[in-house]
Amino acid sequence: MTVCVHVGSHKDPDFKITKKAVEILSSFCRTIFLDNQSAFEALQPNSLLVLEKLERALEKSKLLLVLGGDGSMLRCAPAAAKAQVPILGINLGRLGYLTSLEPEEIDQLQRLAKADYRIEKRALLDVNVVRNGHPIYHATGLNDAVITKGILSKIIDLSAWCNGVFLGDFRADGLIAFTPTGSTAYSLSAGGPFVDPSVQMIGLTPICPFSLGSRAVILPQDSVLEIVNESEEEREAYVTVDGAEAFKLLPQDKVCVRLSTCTLEIVKMSEYHFIGLLNKKMHGREKGEEV
Repeated sequence: MTVCVHVGSHKDPDFKITKKAVEILSSFCRTIFLDNQSAFEALQPNSLLVLEKLERALEKSKLLLVLGGDGSMLRCAPAAAKAQVPILGINLGRLGYLTSLEPEEIDQLQRLAKADYRIEKRALLDVNVVRNGHPIYHATGLNDAVITKGILSKIIDLSAWCNGVFLGDFRADGLIAFTPTGSTAYSLSAGGPFVDPSVQMIGLTPICPFSLGSRAVILPQDSVLEIVNESEEEREAYVTVDGAEAFKLLPQDKVCVRLSTCTLEIVKMSEYHFIGLLNKKMHGREKGEEV
């Protein structure tokens, strides 16, 4: 088995957890790729380790192990989905909603040798910005595409369409197009619904709309959303995919959002229910536990 290990130095500064993970993987892997030079140097000598950039390592790997939080999972998701490599996360962050194991559960990595796990498929978003009829920006995201105002800007004007049908005009701080996975992220903070990851859909949630009638909507999986920046030039607007670097929109720029043809495979080491996971991660307890 060949595994790629991604770790952020700030998440595991002394690489203690990374070292433990590599020790376990070394018992059944023939090659372990690392995309972090500091981690590679700290774990030497180890004849199984190969320093390689993430995208190239994924071309030769059967699994991607991410040591980090939800942000690390989001950053790695597009590359893993493109390479069709399952991803397993060990939570070194705060919430760890996308990860499967906590550091104290790291010994469960031994189950990979016997394929003792299950795969859960997650939808991704394809996001394109079209200016004067020409595509000028593309990104893929697991959670959401957020069209929002600038830091010092007033509210912005947006219009939204679904498969060519007018959805409405929005005077708001912005709009969030989200996947089921992203329903528990920014959209939730903006008043959007919880959506089970197994549901095939795409959602749209307004951010602080200047209207009592503006609400989140759930749309079919084959929907193509078109969000047009109707704001005047002095009102800055940006699109951000999964919290990455923002792309500035000009007046009449069109943000096109649809579900990607690629899906992300997340490795799960135990059975769980969506609502039960929410209670555990967001409230710190499960049914039957005392407050």
